Amino acid sequence: MLRKRIILSLQVNDEALDEIQLTNLREMAAKRINERRAAAESRFDAKHRSPSIFQESDLVLAENEPPSTGTSRKLEPRFKGPFVVTKVLDHDRYVVEDLPQTRRICHRVVIHLHNGLLNCTTRI
Repeated sequence: MLRKRIILSLQVNDEALDEIQLTNLREMAAKRINERRAAAESRFDAKHRSPSIFQESDLVLAENEPPSTGTSRKLEPRFKGPFVVTKVLDHDRYVVEDLPQTRRICHRVVIHLHNGLLNCTTRI
């Protein structure tokens, strides 16, 4: 619609648009661009959830990595843990440790939230 207005105004008047008309057209174009950007952002945000944020001493489960041997994961547990968040790093990274009560080998691991970290209180 805006494009048609510009073309029609240029076809009707062989003269160049005056500065006021040109400023109005630019403002309307900028307004429509901002409206479309806001609509696209709201559509994107509706489909994506924000990442979970964990605090120190939260219990979390880590996603179990697939074995490199090519065996089936069908009967493997989906998550390993529980772990305790000992330090919160930037960029959605966490340092997690085994619980002191577990009899596993104690180790510290830095896990990125993208690699699969789940709060222990949520249902699997």
